[in-house]
Amino acid sequence: MHACKLIHDDVLLAPEPGCEIRSLPVHMDSNALSDSRLPTILLIDDEPDLLIAWALLLELEGFHVLTAFEPRKGVELAQRVHPALVITDLMMPGMDGAEVCRTLKNDPALDGMPVILWSASTDIPTDLDCECTLHKPVARETLLDQVDLLLGRLHDGARPVRGGGDASLN
Repeated sequence: MHACKLIHDDVLLAPEPGCEIRSLPVHMDSNALSDSRLPTILLIDDEPDLLIAWALLLELEGFHVLTAFEPRKGVELAQRVHPALVITDLMMPGMDGAEVCRTLKNDPALDGMPVILWSASTDIPTDLDCECTLHKPVARETLLDQVDLLLGRLHDGARPVRGGGDASLN
């Protein structure tokens, strides 16, 4: 994979190591992503298969999805693009999800951006700087309910409330 750069002519972002970005709507640049009609969600996880599966699911639900396989690249992408929501894994090499959350929450430019932290660990710390923690494997309905809740889509009537799950809102 290569650098995450905007190719202005055909409005595509080429991936850099640790990042995968899908094509963008026509006449849109990376600075306009969070202002588009589709909320942008950034997924950060070191498991490529999981990233692909959740990215496809979220895209089918009407979200614009960016992914990063490496946590530091994910933080850089969030700082550049300002997504509506970040979903990050807890246990990752180099920079764990707790540090990702702290870094994002300490950035004044990202003030108010919610973060969901998910993990396969049964021992998720309770003092994390995020809005929601989820235990993997996460049920589709559980993730979508939390995404909708954090983005305020339930209040707008855009999606129905789905059944419960193992979510913990902080």
